Amino acid sequence: MLPMVGVAIATIGLGFVVAAFLMRIAKVDVITASLASIPMGPVESAILAERHDVPPGPVIFAQTLRIMLLVVLIPPIIVALDGTITDPVAVLRDMEWTLPGAALLCLSGVVGALVARAVRLANPFFVGSLAGAALAAAFSLPISAYPYAVLVLAQVFLGVWLGAVFNRDLLRRAGGFIPGAILASILLILLCVVMALVMAWITGQSWQVMLLSTAPGSVTEMALTAKILDDGLAIVTAFHVIRIFIILPFAGTIIGLTARLAKRWNLHPR
Repeated sequence: MLPMVGVAIATIGLGFVVAAFLMRIAKVDVITASLASIPMGPVESAILAERHDVPPGPVIFAQTLRIMLLVVLIPPIIVALDGTITDPVAVLRDMEWTLPGAALLCLSGVVGALVARAVRLANPFFVGSLAGAALAAAFSLPISAYPYAVLVLAQVFLGVWLGAVFNRDLLRRAGGFIPGAILASILLILLCVVMALVMAWITGQSWQVMLLSTAPGSVTEMALTAKILDDGLAIVTAFHVIRIFIILPFAGTIIGLTARLAKRWNLHPR
C-alpha cells in the first residue's frame, strides 16, 4: 500500500513540475497549466477550469492528448519489447467468463456508481463503478470478466469519445497551446517511466508491471496490457485505483490551494 500511495503523491508532484514547464513554453497561467498537467481526467479538469474562470478547451485538449498518447504508445511498446506475445487479441478474446459472473460485476458497478452519485463524488459513474467492482473483487464475490464483444464495444466508445474531443473549435481555441501540450504530455510520460524504473528497483517487480502501474492515466488499457502479459494485473489495477482515489476526490482542494498560492505570489492568468 505504501508504494502505491507514494507513487500517487509523486505523480501529483510530477504534474506540477510539468505544469511549470508548460507555463514557460506555452505562456499560460498556473491554473490552466496545473489542470492540464496533473492526471485527473478531462471531465474533472474541465469542471475545475470553469470554477476557476480559465478556458476549459486547452485543459480538455491536454488531458485527452495525454490519454491518447498513453493508449497509443505504452501498451504496444511494452508488448513488443516483451516479445513473448504473438497474438494479444487472442489473450483477451479467450478470457473465461460466465453470464452470472458478468451480471454480478455489472450490478456491482451500477450500485457503486449510484452510491458515488448520492454522496456527490466527482465523476461518480466512473469512480463509483470502479469502486464497486474493486470491492466485489476484494470480497471474492463470484464475478467474472465480460465477454470479449462487450470489451470491444467499450473500447470503441472510448476511442470515439476521445477522438470527438479534438474538434475544430477546440483546436482553434487552443492555438499555440498545442505544441506545448504535446511536449508537456511527453515529458510527464517520460518522468513516470523514470519513476517506474526506480519503483521496479525498490519493489523487485518487473519493469513492465511498474511501467504499467505508474502510467499517468488510462487504467483500462494498462490493466488490459497486464492481462495480455499475464503479469501483475492485480498490482497494476491497484496502483491506478489508489491514484484515482487520491487525486480525483482531492482535485478541487489541490487546485484551490494552487489558486490561493498563485494569488499570493502574483501568478495571475496572462
